[in-house]
Amino acid sequence: MPRRAARSISVVAVASLALGLAGCRVGNQRFEDSRSVEETITAVRIEGSSGGVVLTRSEKVTQINRTVQYRNSGTPGRVDRVENGTLILNTRCAPRDCTVSYRVGVPGAVRVTGSVSSGKLEMHDITEATLSTDSGSITVVNASGDVTARADSGRIEATDIKGRFNAQTDSGTIKATRVGGVTIMQTDSGRIDATDLAGTQTSASSDSGSISLVLTNAQDVTAHSDSGRIDVAVPAGSYRLKRKSDSGSLRGDIPTEPNGKYLIDLSTDSGTINVTQRTGT
Repeated sequence: MPRRAARSISVVAVASLALGLAGCRVGNQRFEDSRSVEETITAVRIEGSSGGVVLTRSEKVTQINRTVQYRNSGTPGRVDRVENGTLILNTRCAPRDCTVSYRVGVPGAVRVTGSVSSGKLEMHDITEATLSTDSGSITVVNASGDVTARADSGRIEATDIKGRFNAQTDSGTIKATRVGGVTIMQTDSGRIDATDLAGTQTSASSDSGSISLVLTNAQDVTAHSDSGRIDVAVPAGSYRLKRKSDSGSLRGDIPTEPNGKYLIDLSTDSGTINVTQRTGT
């Protein structure tokens, strides 16, 4: 092939690649705005693609602050709305190359549901929540009811959950503090760290990662890791203890009874298992 023709093809290829990469960017323009909502909000629903939502409590009215990133000639309009007391927050503001991140304050505790494909979801002072993200973190602080969280890739963190807590992530850490209900945590790859568990049952599993559980109330516990250490600290109680490690040591001990009320069932294919009784309990 002549050198001039080869050079022309190279220039066209580079130009096409640059245009392709430019098309992948979400937004080279940005603006922020805010508005108040007079209607009483009893629930929040999140929908869309990339973007994020941070929800907190406000004093009197619902306040919506948003940051919009877009890549077109026209300024996007609003895509949040209220339907029958439900505030709907859409993070997609155009068919492509337009995302919205919200910071919202509501005067009362509300139920939150929804998902984003990529972004942070952070909820404070709510009743209950069912949330998911393909890639991003989920944080819930102070829920009076149940919380269910699902992330394909991302960290899940929950604090002061009065009800049931169910968390699952394919790749990411799960952290829970002060959970009052049944606790179920599962990660394919990542660490599980849970403290002050006060429910009636805890289940934790990790295909690859350590598990650390600290109980406030005596309860049934099941924990399994294919590859990782398991540490469990329990208060005084009536226990049966079952533990198995195919490759690893068994450490610590707790008082047990043949007909103990609660079962502590711990297993790992490769890793140490350590179970202790909390001091001062």
